[in-house]
Amino acid sequence: DLSSKMKFRLADINLSVTGKLYNESTLLQTSGSAKDVLLSYDGVDYISNTSLETKTMLEVEFEQMKVLIMQNELLLNRLPLELSGSIEYPADSTFFNLLVKTKESGFENFMAMVPATYSDYFKDVETDGIANITARMKGYYFNDDFPAFVLNMDVRDGSIHFKNMPEKIEKISVDAKVSKPQGDLNLTTITIKKAHAEVKNT
Repeated sequence: DLSSKMKFRLADINLSVTGKLYNESTLLQTSGSAKDVLLSYDGVDYISNTSLETKTMLEVEFEQMKVLIMQNELLLNRLPLELSGSIEYPADSTFFNLLVKTKESGFENFMAMVPATYSDYFKDVETDGIANITARMKGYYFNDDFPAFVLNMDVRDGSIHFKNMPEKIEKISVDAKVSKPQGDLNLTTITIKKAHAEVKNT
């Protein structure tokens, strides 16, 4: 999207769709993957070198042009997520009401967010702690008017230990939020209430 300086790319896509068509609606079972996902805005890569896998049951209502996410399994670089909600296409705008959250709370799952290109550097890492991510998108998209969203990250009692290093990184805690109201992406704000880690009690 040149006007909004946004780029979104899915490369090496494998997609399968099965289902039954009815007069006014249909149920679709979809599964697929993309080995290289890229999302950039104004020249900054927010997601890159990331893989994506999904298995989803969708209900499509043709009269309202509404897609309901009935069941979903989403793996973002092997990080297990749950996606629920709906997307509507009534006219020239797209309406979103989506919720994404982590299925598991182990801090080790966040290591799956490391792009596959760098995964060898983290294969001998031991982790512990609790971590959760939740994100909601609600509103409409038309031209440069984007829906509101909020992303919350909560990390508690986290630790990371590289086996070839003598000390652990301990007492990792993060309480952060990325949010934006309906409108331009420049309205995005990042709030970090807490960011703490210790190495050998320092």
